Amino acid sequence: MKRRILHLLLITSVASTAYADQIDNQIVLATPEFNITTRDFHYYVQSSIPEDRREMTLGREGAVRDVYENLYVIKVLGNLGADNKAMDMDEVEWMTKHYRDRLLMNRHLAMEVEAELEKVDWDAAASEEYQANKEQYRMPERVSAAHILVGLDSRSEEEALARAEEVLVKLKGGEDFATLAAEYSDDPSVGVNKGELGFFGPQQMVKPFEDAAFSMTEKDQLSEPVQTQFGYHIIRFNERKEAGLQPFEQVKGRIIDGLKRSMAQQLRSEKINAIKSGAVEFGLQVNSPLLEQLEQKYRLEETSVIER
Repeated sequence: MKRRILHLLLITSVASTAYADQIDNQIVLATPEFNITTRDFHYYVQSSIPEDRREMTLGREGAVRDVYENLYVIKVLGNLGADNKAMDMDEVEWMTKHYRDRLLMNRHLAMEVEAELEKVDWDAAASEEYQANKEQYRMPERVSAAHILVGLDSRSEEEALARAEEVLVKLKGGEDFATLAAEYSDDPSVGVNKGELGFFGPQQMVKPFEDAAFSMTEKDQLSEPVQTQFGYHIIRFNERKEAGLQPFEQVKGRIIDGLKRSMAQQLRSEKINAIKSGAVEFGLQVNSPLLEQLEQKYRLEETSVIER
């Protein structure tokens, strides 16, 4: 490592994706008091970095070393805290057990919910959802277009209009749209899309631009300069898709993802409510007089605070 704990690094062959391959227990950092291992790394990554971001996060230069450094700092300060005579260790122990219970609860619920979800015929469930709510999967009319924007940041409206008209003349003369877009357009995305905007529907573009694009009908048709708050646009019409129902196969994956999320949430709530309601019995006994005293106590304290 570049920092002071460099001398503690014993093993440097840990690949950024090693956590996904196996959980071994090789020592990476060592001190007279404790070791930090590849297993520590694995569990830290599992608990701290979302799965969909791990590869990108750990692939950055120095990221793996930073994780080990974080583990080292946490361990050192944790040991110092354990030796701190002013520390309320009863509270720490309670919080540790509470965190453990919450972790076990969440993982247990996740495993139970996952087992239930595996029983579902998702194709059939998605088809039923699609048939019952077809209007949700209806797409409005859309058009595909490209544009060249002549902005107003560094020029007057008259200068911008003149430059847009110059571009239009070149396009009508047969010059390549993408080439002119790269040369003339002030749209920041032009370097990536060459002016192509893809398909868009109503209310996705500023109104003058939308009105012009939706009024065009012929492929490669060019607009006159269209003024918006961004400047002057030369729009090239590409294609139109009429309003209509999206095919089931096109939206099936999205429907299944939504059903899985909503069903998982519902199952989790049902399992928790079954315990709260006593439908799942664990021999609970309630000290009702004490519970009522506590409720009364906090109601009185709340009332006194409000009155003050």
